[in-house]
Amino acid sequence: MKKFADISEYYTGDLAVHEENEWIKVGHKHFLDFVNPIIEAYEIMKVVEYGCATGHVAFGMPPHIDYVGVDRNNWFLEKARERCQERIFMNCDIRDTKFTGYDLSMAWGFIKHFGLHEIDEIIDIVISSARYSVLGMQFLAHPADLDDGTAYHHSWISEERFAGVIDRAGYKETSRQLFSTFMHPLNIHAYDCAVLLERK
Repeated sequence: MKKFADISEYYTGDLAVHEENEWIKVGHKHFLDFVNPIIEAYEIMKVVEYGCATGHVAFGMPPHIDYVGVDRNNWFLEKARERCQERIFMNCDIRDTKFTGYDLSMAWGFIKHFGLHEIDEIIDIVISSARYSVLGMQFLAHPADLDDGTAYHHSWISEERFAGVIDRAGYKETSRQLFSTFMHPLNIHAYDCAVLLERK
């Protein structure tokens, strides 16, 4: 079963390409277009981002935000610190380091990099860090209860599974934004979206 550290090493294999990937840049823009109005509407001041990578999201956020970015890839963190010198970036495994007391937690393109056996735990850790949480999720559809983690390097989960995880953690979905739809390698409809959660 894969671990997030393995994924970090995978990306290290071609970091320059990752940094200039147009799909990734567009994804970050879409995520910021969803997140920044939330920050304004809910008067968010403290933010923790899991899987901050090279700091694209951090760079696009309002300057007044008290921000902490977390990743396991030192090259990513070095680039993030160059891009956003006023932000705080940390190298740690979120399963070993607890983050609490934030207004908003974020994870874009992060959760899908864990194995199916640990995704529930990771979602719980991320959302429990704050009153509000914005997650970039990758869902499988039809049948509604299908999960799949066989196509390295992503895991897909069902809406049904996700709903159960957030309910048990004491959160509810407030809104979402669909970004893209595509065919999963098993020839099943799949889609990317950002989801806003709020503590009940």
